[in-house]
Amino acid sequence: DGNLIAVGEDNRIAKLYKRSDWSLVREFTFESGWCGGCYTIPLFSDNGQYLYMGSHNGPLKRYNLNSVTVDKTYEAESDDLADIAISPDGKWLTRTSEKSIAVFDAESGKQLHQEVIDKGALHAVRFTSANEVLIGSDDNVAFSWQIKDGKRRYVLSGMLNERDQGGLNYDPNFYWQQSIARYIRFKNSILISRDGKSLIKGKFGKKLRRWDIATGKNIMEYAAHDVAPLCYQLSRDGKRLISVGGDGKVLLWDLESGKVLQ
Repeated sequence: DGNLIAVGEDNRIAKLYKRSDWSLVREFTFESGWCGGCYTIPLFSDNGQYLYMGSHNGPLKRYNLNSVTVDKTYEAESDDLADIAISPDGKWLTRTSEKSIAVFDAESGKQLHQEVIDKGALHAVRFTSANEVLIGSDDNVAFSWQIKDGKRRYVLSGMLNERDQGGLNYDPNFYWQQSIARYIRFKNSILISRDGKSLIKGKFGKKLRRWDIATGKNIMEYAAHDVAPLCYQLSRDGKRLISVGGDGKVLLWDLESGKVLQ
């Protein structure tokens, strides 16, 4: 209903805040131990009844927000968790780790399928329909994965430009600079349009791109950042796109025309 904000934090912690005054409503903590770098991904169900919570090296579970209790545990520990997503009808929960994708029945908690990959590292996962997800990988592709049979349907390639440094200056022989640059350039955050027909992704040098999912064709480029766009989101009506770049700029775009509005 837009009244609560969920924030994932380090050490497998998530917090709920009131949007109106940013007051803390609830803190969800891990049972014991400290894990620096164990980030948390919180996700509301569409009906606002549940909060799904996954953590790196922590459990994947669901809280009932009415009773504020755990009512489902899908995995006791998710190694190298990358992302989680719930289907539009609330039936399926899917998660990606660096080397695998799994789908669960949201109500029973039973795992339906799992695929382990041997090339690249998986990142974002997004539902394009009730029975299909699109998964971003750092091996230059995104691919469709079917919920019912756990099989791939098609691959979208050309997701990265490996020669383009994205406006970054770094020493490729210096380990930490190389690692940070690789994260910024190759971490695939994918965004699906409200109608499920388009894929939007950034980090093509200084650009974002939009593909038609059915044909795999690039239909629009958004170019105005001086350094790679790192995160981006659509307005509720799906007509505007907002992006934040490594140049410190926050840009508002018209999705169809590709023009910067503000």
